[in-house]
Amino acid sequence: MEIIMVWGKRICNHPGQYAPELINAIDGYGDNDNPGAIGVSFRDAVASGEFSSVVIVKASIPDATLNKLLSVNTMDLTVTEQERFWTGETQ
Repeated sequence: MEIIMVWGKRICNHPGQYAPELINAIDGYGDNDNPGAIGVSFRDAVASGEFSSVVIVKASIPDATLNKLLSVNTMDLTVTEQERFWTGETQ
């Protein structure tokens, strides 16, 4: 599954202070259905003047991995078990 994300480096209150921020994200299927959404988010973020930089990042997650993640009810796991699940640790 492809994921398309708009990230910005938000300008904070103190000079030289910035915070990375996920502005918008859409999967490849959603992008096919609404191909302008990411571009609009990108342009809006740039025009806002609230970010020192804005980028579009594409990432891919294998379908098998996504299905594995979605097949577990992580709400039934303790915090430690969830951390191990998401990081792939076995112990």
